[in-house]
Amino acid sequence: MIISDPDLREHLRDLPTGYLIGLLTDQDTPQQGAIRGILWERGLAAAEVDAMIQRRLHSRLPPAHVFWQLGRKVTLFSTVLISAFNLYITYRLLNSDHSLRGLLLTITAGCIGIGFFLGYKLSIHIYQGDRQRLFCGFPLAVGFVDLESCQESTLSKIPMLLALAGNALVGLSLMLFPLLLIFHLLT
Repeated sequence: MIISDPDLREHLRDLPTGYLIGLLTDQDTPQQGAIRGILWERGLAAAEVDAMIQRRLHSRLPPAHVFWQLGRKVTLFSTVLISAFNLYITYRLLNSDHSLRGLLLTITAGCIGIGFFLGYKLSIHIYQGDRQRLFCGFPLAVGFVDLESCQESTLSKIPMLLALAGNALVGLSLMLFPLLLIFHLLT
């Protein structure tokens, strides 16, 4: 199918497949033929698109963005709890005279480096965190793409740095928790 409006074609090509299926499911849009044409260009046959629409309509699960929102909240809550645990156990490790103290501190330094790398990877993760927007950064978004207008926006400098630091804290917590839990169980 050829779409006559080149701007509409480019706009639809930029949107993720799941969002296009959601548009076909949620409302009777005048762009339905154009959306199906883009899905056909991506290699999805009409029967596959219809099956995906029916599966979405009859699913008892909420849309994916609802799970992402819940995941963000659970991750932030868990990070706060795990960070408090990590700080307490790190303090105990620094003040202990355990025979494995030097080895554990060395491994902790390595985990900190890997945790910052993981935080960087979390900061560039892209997902549909809202019904109309793609988020960049998990669990704290550093930028957004509006799926209706395809306009990108980022946070201003200070909030972006705080979001990057928060994502780094998540990465650090994930990396340090198993090691510090082992130390806690050994002592």
